[in-house]
This record gives sequence, structure tokens and C-alpha cells, in this order.
Amino acid sequence: MKRLKDVRGSKESAKELIIGKDTVYIHSNIRKFEGGDDNDLMSGGEMYVYDEIQMSKDEYLEDIQKKLEVANQALADMMLMMGGME
Repeated sequence: MKRLKDVRGSKESAKELIIGKDTVYIHSNIRKFEGGDDNDLMSGGEMYVYDEIQMSKDEYLEDIQKKLEVANQALADMMLMMGGME
């Protein structure tokens, strides 16, 4: 897993989640790039800045599975507290 700060990219690459062939890119703190010189805007489009986490698809699936297990356990605990499960 790689963590990068202040990555610059196009509007298309500034999505919160991009799933590539073998890598998943998770973007946060996405904001429009203000300032810079003309070289930053060579493509003629808007530029964005964001923090990026890169991980393999396997790492991403393991992370999602762990989060799902935690959420399911929290839901089960809440149901027990509310008396919904006997």
C-alpha cells in the first residue's frame, strides 16, 4: 500500500474510487487546484489536488472484508441490546 499527499490530476482522475486492472486508487481531500503556472494546465482542463492511497485489488478486498465483519458485529451487538435477537 502506498499513501501519497497532494497528487495533481484531471477532473476525471479526481474520483473518490478508481478500480484499475490490478490496482485500486482511493482519493480523499479532493479540491480544485488553485494557482500554479500554465504548465499545470497544459491539458486545457481543470486540475485537482487530492490525497491518494494505492493498493492492490487483493489488499482492497481484504480491507473491505475486515470493515464488513466489524459492521456486521456492531449490528449484531446493537440487535442484542435492543432485544431483536433471541
